[in-house]
Amino acid sequence: MIFFSSDQKGGYGGKDLWVVQKIKRNQWSEPMNLGPAINTSGDEMFPFVHVDGTLYFASDGHIGMGGLDIYKSVPDSNLSFTSVVNLKSPVNSPGDDFGMIIERKDERGYFTSNRAGGKGGDDIYQFELPPLKFTLQGVVTDSKTGAILTDANVQLVASDGYSDDKKTDNTGSYNHKIKPITSYELVASLDGYLKQKKTMTTIGVEKNTDFVIDFELDPVVREIVLPKIEYDYAKWDLREQSIQDLDALIITLNENPNITIELRSHTDYRGTDKQNQILSQKRADACINYLIENFPNYYTYFSETEFTWDRTGGDPITQGNRNPLLYKNIGADGIKTGYLAVEKYSLASSVERGGRRLIAVASGFKTKNDRSKESMKLHMWGFTNFDTLQISKQGEDFTEFDVWLGKKNKVKGYVKNDIYKTFKKARKRDIKAIASYNGPIPAPIKNGQEIGLLKIFFKNELIDEHKIFASEDIKKVNLFSRLIKSINYLIWGDV
Repeated sequence: MIFFSSDQKGGYGGKDLWVVQKIKRNQWSEPMNLGPAINTSGDEMFPFVHVDGTLYFASDGHIGMGGLDIYKSVPDSNLSFTSVVNLKSPVNSPGDDFGMIIERKDERGYFTSNRAGGKGGDDIYQFELPPLKFTLQGVVTDSKTGAILTDANVQLVASDGYSDDKKTDNTGSYNHKIKPITSYELVASLDGYLKQKKTMTTIGVEKNTDFVIDFELDPVVREIVLPKIEYDYAKWDLREQSIQDLDALIITLNENPNITIELRSHTDYRGTDKQNQILSQKRADACINYLIENFPNYYTYFSETEFTWDRTGGDPITQGNRNPLLYKNIGADGIKTGYLAVEKYSLASSVERGGRRLIAVASGFKTKNDRSKESMKLHMWGFTNFDTLQISKQGEDFTEFDVWLGKKNKVKGYVKNDIYKTFKKARKRDIKAIASYNGPIPAPIKNGQEIGLLKIFFKNELIDEHKIFASEDIKKVNLFSRLIKSINYLIWGDV
C-alpha cells in the first residue's frame, strides 16, 4: 500500500490523502480517497504510516494550533480511518509542523517545523519518548485440583519471529520479556496434560503495563470423551451440533499431536443387520468426508512419507509412513495402517484421481504384502468400474416451488453442499433425484428457510436426502390481493 497527497479530482478540496494498493507486479489499484474523517477543504499532506498501522499526517483544515499541525489516526477493526487526534504541544506550535516520521524499534522520531527558535525557515526536530516497560508473568496450575505445576514449559512466539521457552519454578510461576508494538502467542505444556494456547499484544498499549496470563491445564486421562455425534433415525447427515463437535476435535488434535482419537460408528437395533452395517458405514463416511473437506491442510499430513518429531528428553525422531500405497505412484494420500491379533493386517486408504477420491478399508490379511496388493486392486476396481455423478452444486438454485399468497408465485431453492453419488457405470440410469415439498408454501418466506427435501433414489429405493432452502425473501400480499388469490384458487386452482 502507498499513501500519498494529491489535489486530483474527487477530493474534498485542496490536497487530500489517498491510498493505492499493489495488485500485481507493475500494476496498482485505482486511488481511493481516505474520506471526510481525514480530508477537509484545506490541505492534508506528508502521510506516514507507522508499523502499528497508525497514520500520521499534516493538515491545515482540522482544528489546530496554527498553520500546519501534525495529527494521527488509528485504524478501526475494518482498517478504516474514522477519527483524528491533534498531537498538540510540544509537537505542534503556532507555526507549520509537518513531516512526522517515527522509528520502528525506539520511541524516537523526527518532524519538520518553522516554529520560533529555529535556525531559520523549516528546521528538522528530533524527539524521544521514555521507553515503555512491559512485563509478562503468570502461574500454571492443574485445572481439576488447582495444584501448582512446576517445570511446565511456557513457550512465547512473537510476531517478529522471536521465540523463547521458560519453565515454571517451584511456585508454578513463569515470566517472559516482551516488547512494544508486538503480538505474542503463548503455549503452556507439560507431560500428562493437554496443551493450552493464549494470545496477547502490546500494539496500541501506550503506558507501562504488567501483563498477567495464567494457565489451567487439563490433565490427560485414559480417554477423552467428546459429545456424541448423533443422527436422525436411518439418516447419516451431520447435525449442526455434530459439526461443532468435529471442529472441536480438530482443534484438540492440532494442539495435542500426541493424542490419538479413534472414531467409531454404530446404529441401534432397529433394521436388518445388512441395513445397519450400511448405515453405520455411511455415518462414519460422513464424519471422514467432513474432516477431509473442511480441514484439507490437516489431511495432507497423511500423505507425508516421513515425519520428524521432538521427543521429550531425547533427540528428535524421524519415522517413515507405513502406508504402502504412498510409494506406488497411484495418487494415494492417506489414511492409516493397522494390526490386531483378531483383524490381522488392515489398511484404510484414500486415492485421488481426476478430481475423484475413493476411500477403501481392507482387513484380515496375514501379511503386509497381501494387504498392499489387495488394497491396490480394490482402488483400481473402483476407478475402473464406477463413475461419480454430481446431483447438485453448493448454493446453486436448481428447483422452484409454488408459493401461496406471496408477491411471487414461485420460490427458488438450493442445497447447502455439493452432492455427488458414485455408482457402477451401468447403473447411472437408475439414479433419480426428486425435489419434494408440501405445497404450496405459505408466504412470507425468508431467505435460508427450509422449504423441502431433495430425495435421491436408486432403483426406487431412497438412499439419501438433503434439505432444500429458499434463496430469496418473498413477502405476503396485502389483504385485498389475498382475497383475489383465494377466489382464483377456488375457481381455477391457481396459486
